Amino acid sequence: LLGWTGLLVVGLAYEVVPLFQHTPSYPRWMRLGLIGGLFAALGLWSLALASLRLGGGEAWRLLLWGSGLAVSGGLLSFALPTLWLQHQRKKSESGVTLWYWRIGMLCLIAGAVGAPFALMGEGASPWLEIAAAWVLVGFAVSVINGMLYKIVPFLLWLHLTIAFQAQGRSRREVPGVKTFLPEGPARLQFVLHLLGLTLLCAALAQPGDLLAEAAALVLGASFGLLGGNLLFALWRYRKKRDSRPSPAGGDPGGSKG
Repeated sequence: LLGWTGLLVVGLAYEVVPLFQHTPSYPRWMRLGLIGGLFAALGLWSLALASLRLGGGEAWRLLLWGSGLAVSGGLLSFALPTLWLQHQRKKSESGVTLWYWRIGMLCLIAGAVGAPFALMGEGASPWLEIAAAWVLVGFAVSVINGMLYKIVPFLLWLHLTIAFQAQGRSRREVPGVKTFLPEGPARLQFVLHLLGLTLLCAALAQPGDLLAEAAALVLGASFGLLGGNLLFALWRYRKKRDSRPSPAGGDPGGSKG
């Protein structure tokens, strides 16, 4: 899961964060070496864990800890610069995508720091499960949500522009990117996601049916609203694509935003 979600997000971030969040580019050393380093650390971590399960000695345990800490360090070396780049973004406006990425990076930092400390503790502790929730739901799901709210409207706008050009229609008739997915419903979905994550962590810290069911209901509502928001964007695209050309050439300001 760390290899899939972690490496996927890191690789995509090099392109989508500067493009959609108007930040400076990631440092060259990150773009050249971080993914390879994380992949190697994950491979050693998996090898050490498998060897310990098969009866390996203390050397494999040391390798497990060393490679695990290397994975944590690699994730931190991605999350911290990402927050710094967002702080340096060229546009002062913020939106749901930026909020999702900030929450994602904060949860990744919390998980990368919290998991090793949880493993060092004595006896059963819920903190390892909470750290996993931070990484999987707080980081991976948050970042994917944030990317959907930028990438889907952009692709719909691009396809609509191409369709209008093929019909001989003016690009001035194409609505702005932000009109495909209004900010209000996206903000509501973000609030539900944040509340669901909080309830999930509370349910892990204090096991009980009530908190677990509340977390499931709120997270389910969040995912349902996400699906509804994306379907609305698709409906708006199809409605505009199938509309008749405007006699006056459309709204002169329609392509802004």
